[in-house]
Amino acid sequence: MVVWLRLQSWKRTVFVTREAEDIHYLDKTFLSSIAQLQMMLLSEPSDQIGDDEVLFE
Repeated sequence: MVVWLRLQSWKRTVFVTREAEDIHYLDKTFLSSIAQLQMMLLSEPSDQIGDDEVLFE
């Protein structure tokens, strides 16, 4: 999951390697990823069916 990977990267950059000049450098990216995840989770089930998926009755 993209949010998890970005969070791990932020944690490593801020706390482990201490290479971040500003701990807020990923704030906008996190907010965008979380908003996308929220939209995906709150969308109608029929909206989540992709073209490559087959429905069986």
